[in-house]
Amino acid sequence: MPCETAHLRDLSQGEHMLVWGFRAMAFGVGACPLVQRSYERACGVMGSEALGALQVFVRELARRGKRKVTLCVPGSYRLSRDEQLIVAIFAAAQMEDYPRLEAHLAWLLADACQPPSPPPPAWWPRPSR
Repeated sequence: MPCETAHLRDLSQGEHMLVWGFRAMAFGVGACPLVQRSYERACGVMGSEALGALQVFVRELARRGKRKVTLCVPGSYRLSRDEQLIVAIFAAAQMEDYPRLEAHLAWLLADACQPPSPPPPAWWPRPSR
């Protein structure tokens, strides 16, 4: 459950980088060299790839979301409820907790929660003979 008084100082370094990068992209400064260098310092050779993946997430959220996402301005120590939800989405993805991930995404996108799709027929067990 999101907390009304959440702050950046309550986050791990990785969570802080996620929120900072998300805000930068949402406010149109994601290509700032400072953001890029910070991701490279934090993630090493995977820094630009991590930033690129976050950029895809932000772009798809903007394309597919059915509501405005509330963000605090860059530099703010406060966390909005939506920013807390974004952190929860990435945490669920890292833990491979897909039902939780889908529920959080449905809330963020303002979309109906979809039950997991059944596997394709080729994966269905066949009766033994």
